Amino acid sequence: RNPLYLHAMQLVALMFMGSIAFERIPPEGHHVGLSPELLGISGALLALLMVDNIILVLAYSSSAFYARSWNRTYTAVLASQVLSMTLCHSVPFVWLRAGRVLLVLCKLERFQPTVLAILRTFPRVFTVLLIYAVVVSFYAILGQLLFGNLYKELDIEYTNAFQFSTSKQSEIIRFLRSFVSLFVLTTTENYPGIMYPALLRGNPIVALLFFGSFCILLLYLVMNVVLAATYDGWKNEHSHQLLRLR
Repeated sequence: RNPLYLHAMQLVALMFMGSIAFERIPPEGHHVGLSPELLGISGALLALLMVDNIILVLAYSSSAFYARSWNRTYTAVLASQVLSMTLCHSVPFVWLRAGRVLLVLCKLERFQPTVLAILRTFPRVFTVLLIYAVVVSFYAILGQLLFGNLYKELDIEYTNAFQFSTSKQSEIIRFLRSFVSLFVLTTTENYPGIMYPALLRGNPIVALLFFGSFCILLLYLVMNVVLAATYDGWKNEHSHQLLRLR
């Protein structure tokens, strides 16, 4: 539990995670660009973390060390990073690099209760998120029926939301495209680009009713309920943590 050692290993984990910023995937996307120097530094940092894992197991005994879920995660992620470094030039395995974030969390013990509280909050807001998904799905299907023929041959400024596909794409793909476009609207991003084709090319009253009701229902009601449920879940979980620490 030497503070200097703990801080040093935290720094190593942060540097190992930060090394991702220097990796490059060329436009052809066949391999990950890694210089020999970067590969050597990343390998050395990973080796230090593996030695740290061995030291901790020997210091606490394997049964005591792996009694904590964070320690089990630490070892599992280290194993995944060994695989990631072995296949470091393979694009399909780039996603393994995401485990480096978990390595940092495993070393930053002060943040672990907060992370657990956030994760335990999600089940509390699942019902509200389900309502959100149902409402957006309803508007996505309704938008396809009302405006599906109004988004053809537009310049790239406009999204292809609701557009009837001229190719043989499935209805599921078209629905997902419409769903994502409306999801973007709930962030208030690209609202003109999605609304104007329906407003200018179709019936403006129908378009205003559609997008106006969507804005009022999603932005001002459902999204606020999501925030309220998230805050309430976080507050309850934080209170439980304080009680457990007493």
